[in-house]
Amino acid sequence: MEPVLEALKDAIQQRKLDVDVLWDQARAQRMQRVMTPYLEALL
Repeated sequence: MEPVLEALKDAIQQRKLDVDVLWDQARAQRMQRVMTPYLEALL
């Protein structure tokens, strides 16, 4: 899990990842509850 979180953090910092798109995908896959704590910690 640690490498995944580090990659997510790097992608957000380098602006290679649009958080809105990520959130839309999490919603589509019904993963909002899983993703929320990670995104809150990184943003």
